[in-house]
Amino acid sequence: MVIVYGNIPAQDRMGELNFKDEDSTCIIILCYVPNQSIKGHDNFVLISNDTSDDIRTDINYPSSMLRHAGIVLLRKAEQTAISL
Repeated sequence: MVIVYGNIPAQDRMGELNFKDEDSTCIIILCYVPNQSIKGHDNFVLISNDTSDDIRTDINYPSSMLRHAGIVLLRKAEQTAISL
């Protein structure tokens, strides 16, 4: 993976990420942790897209709120019916 100023360190460790969503629901997931810190991103972790989907994360919400309100808690995506 490459970020703005170069390659990130190898993600060779796994960690347990504990956090609460906007409803104060405790969520615990496994994530990949870099073997050294990334300048300016001391708490950087990689989370699988499958995991984000499993916990029904609204991935657009944090990025859309960042410019207006700063960093916000994760929000669950709205439940929508899918017709097959």
